[in-house]
Amino acid sequence: MITPLQEQITLFAVSFLAATISGAAGFGGALVLLPVLTEMVGIKAAVPILTIGQIFGNASRVWFGRLTGFYQELQEVEVRLEQPFFLDLI
Repeated sequence: MITPLQEQITLFAVSFLAATISGAAGFGGALVLLPVLTEMVGIKAAVPILTIGQIFGNASRVWFGRLTGFYQELQEVEVRLEQPFFLDLI
């Protein structure tokens, strides 16, 4: 039988792996974490827990990313929509 401490260590290790994959590739962290989380807490609890975790993870990336200057550069870019291109989008 797995003890609660072993579950926590496993969840921490898999979460760290998922965060590393998500940070490097930009996606896939939830795909790695969901099966492990489902096994530990059940499907009804896993989805909301994972959703809240992803929201906080993405919010932290935005918060720490603001320090890199990328968002300042993005604000300086003029965005113009050309009509032919815009019509193709529809």
